[in-house]
Amino acid sequence: MAIVRFLTFLTVISFAANSAFAENISLKISPESRQGKISEELMGFNAIYCWNPKDFWYYENNIELFKELNTEVLRYPGGEVSDYFHWKLPTYDGWHDAWKNNPDLDPKLAPENDNYITVDDYIELCEKIGCEKMIGVNIDSGLVFNRNADSLREAMEFVRYCKENDYGVKYWYVGNEPYHEGSRISVSAEQYARIVKNFASRMKRIDPDIQIIVNWKSGVFKNNNWNQIRKIIEHAGEFVDVLDVHWYWNWGKASWKSWLSQKPMSQKNQWHPKAPSYEKTIEIFRSRAESFGRDIKFASLEWNVGPKDEGEDLTARQCSLMQAEMMMQFINGGLDIACMWPIDTPNRPNAKFSGRNLFEGKDNPQPVYYIFRLLSNVMGKTLIESEPEDFTLPSAAAMDESSGKIYVFALNKSELERELSIEIPSEGNLKVSGKQAAPLETDSEKIISPLKTSITKEGINAVMKPYSFAMFEIGR
Repeated sequence: MAIVRFLTFLTVISFAANSAFAENISLKISPESRQGKISEELMGFNAIYCWNPKDFWYYENNIELFKELNTEVLRYPGGEVSDYFHWKLPTYDGWHDAWKNNPDLDPKLAPENDNYITVDDYIELCEKIGCEKMIGVNIDSGLVFNRNADSLREAMEFVRYCKENDYGVKYWYVGNEPYHEGSRISVSAEQYARIVKNFASRMKRIDPDIQIIVNWKSGVFKNNNWNQIRKIIEHAGEFVDVLDVHWYWNWGKASWKSWLSQKPMSQKNQWHPKAPSYEKTIEIFRSRAESFGRDIKFASLEWNVGPKDEGEDLTARQCSLMQAEMMMQFINGGLDIACMWPIDTPNRPNAKFSGRNLFEGKDNPQPVYYIFRLLSNVMGKTLIESEPEDFTLPSAAAMDESSGKIYVFALNKSELERELSIEIPSEGNLKVSGKQAAPLETDSEKIISPLKTSITKEGINAVMKPYSFAMFEIGR
């Protein structure tokens, strides 16, 4: 084996209480075991036109902050709000349908609001960030107001407008959670399949290069849910390119205790008591999707830690660890596209997603932002095998084929301080430097700080604080 000199920068995000060093744990890295390319489109976000308006994006250096995340996708105009949204008149507040009081979309009757993000603003924003465009078309309004032909016409005009202006919109999603009984209207899988075919066939006739996204229930591991998905994709045929499922971990019951009990983190909840991990679910989708005879991408265009309906809520630091484990499962499983929801919930101090946002206010990136900065290093890189000693150390690893640099991530999902031993093939000297976040018990606002590491013949050693996240950057 050739002598390799490693230059390693270790970054740890640390959260926790006082605890004496208690145990050793190992992590084996196998650079020769390549698992395929990690999607560049896992670092995506929902750009909600009314919650993340112009004064958010153009506040100081916020656009640069998203560029530093290697943001690859922005989903517009957002989630459920897209099924109220009329693109020609985007001045109405979210979750308010202009067709209710202004059926002809007369601009003179609409509220004035030059802060909300129009489609032209959105395209400009994507160009500045350098990310793919993803736009949703409204199917609910046509169903609610019995104006299905008008709804279809509106979608076609939207695609045509973007095509004629050479906006290069890659992805178009048809409706949002059309199955959800809590929405103002819901449809069956058969109804949705007909809607998708009707919309997608005409949208692709205008722009054949676009990719169509359909959205259905998340339990692809359950036979009844999969049969519904199969009906939708088979009926819509070649017009479907991406299946989107929404993953909110443990909705209504998210807690620190329940997260710690899951090794690994999974979709188990009151609706799916035997649900597998996200990584396993992606594997199940790949296996079942082979029956379609063509490649269908798998996406989660809304994902996050779910809210808790009662009791003590989670802190932003606790949520960031959970969000890190979810993202590592997306990386290891080979998910194609992911868009975190939401970026921020402005003017909603009691919102269910408090602590789960990427930002709290336009000037306050949350702990998860800094974890994503670390994870963004591996988007588009080659996944390599990482084998932790047990499930209390979720991990991921990747290689940059052009430079030979290796990235290793580890999450200490334990109340114990542990000495981590990273076993990685090498001969010769290792040069290691490290950084860590200020522990939870300190008053320091500094996210990143130095971390002491040591070198052995087998690899790299570092003491990980309880409940902490680490990144090793290993260069040749």
